[in-house]
Amino acid sequence: MKSYPLLLPLALLAPLLQAADLSARLERNQLGQNETLELILETTDPAQFGKPDLGPLEQDFRVLGVRQNSLPPGERVTTRWNVTLQPKASGALTIPALTLDGARSQPLTVTVEASAARRQAREPVYLEAAVERARLYVQAETILTIRLYHAVALYDDHVLTPPNPSDARVDLLGPPQVYERDVEGVRHGVIEWRYAIHPLQSGTLVLPPQTFSATLAGGLDDSSRAGQPIQLRTPALTLEVLPQPASYPPQTPWVPARSLTLTQQWNPAPEDAREGSALTRTLQLRAEGLAPGQLPPLVLPEIEGVKRYAEQPRLSLQTQARGLVGQREERVALIPTSTGDKVLPPVEVVWWNTETDTLERATLPAQPLV
Repeated sequence: MKSYPLLLPLALLAPLLQAADLSARLERNQLGQNETLELILETTDPAQFGKPDLGPLEQDFRVLGVRQNSLPPGERVTTRWNVTLQPKASGALTIPALTLDGARSQPLTVTVEASAARRQAREPVYLEAAVERARLYVQAETILTIRLYHAVALYDDHVLTPPNPSDARVDLLGPPQVYERDVEGVRHGVIEWRYAIHPLQSGTLVLPPQTFSATLAGGLDDSSRAGQPIQLRTPALTLEVLPQPASYPPQTPWVPARSLTLTQQWNPAPEDAREGSALTRTLQLRAEGLAPGQLPPLVLPEIEGVKRYAEQPRLSLQTQARGLVGQREERVALIPTSTGDKVLPPVEVVWWNTETDTLERATLPAQPLV
């Protein structure tokens, strides 16, 4: 009987090659014991129709609800699950790694403060501040979230001073969000600000306190405090900013992003290339977690027998709740000056995936001009 020693290893590898990606993040990493938080799970596998296994969460959390939706952020369709959790105890709790068809999310840590929740529930107005990641690479993105809780009405003259740390870029991610939340059985209005923070140097970065000023529209039981001004300050937050990894290729632009795509369009198609006729090649580099100025120029070597006329790059920025989305578009006209087959070399962008902490490469393959 013939043996086929390669069949078994390939069969074992197939599920791994087809496994879905699964990322996890928290809307905040500090809360009171009786408060709730959102765990956000995402996959970009278009063939994924399953659901993450939430069983491991039940050791330390109550799963109060799950919402699933799909959103097209660009070139990839993202499936997202918003999982509402309530901690069962106080202290430092771990959101364990969750699985989806063989893929595993990264574990996360959340701090549950029982005493703070009770103290804050007795205060009519209070602030809290938290960062998504307190340890990150230089020029990478973390999200600073400021929440103002108020159990009494406020006039609309309230102001929050913007963060102004040294050695960091700061971007406000849209207008503040307004909603309600129960804290220790007391209904609070919430005003939420989100900022994208990009440290410019490695080392320790301190986010200084921010000041919130407002005027009370009434007291807890009567209107005796109406018109009283208040002023609150957030605590200072410290970030540990890491240098780029030693394994990153030297003499290569440092590109730390949550995700990155490189695409192209042709007009006309490259197989319709003719001597003396121009083709327009448009390349788009899109990165989540970076500003457009952080995206590197694309390296396009000269090709013998092809003239090239490049336009100025077009940079654009989107601000989303999750952070910045930068895009760089480069358009070039190509004119073959002789007959015969010609091949444009591959285009590659090296980048660091901050979600998986790994080196990746976005590549467009070599393109023949016939």
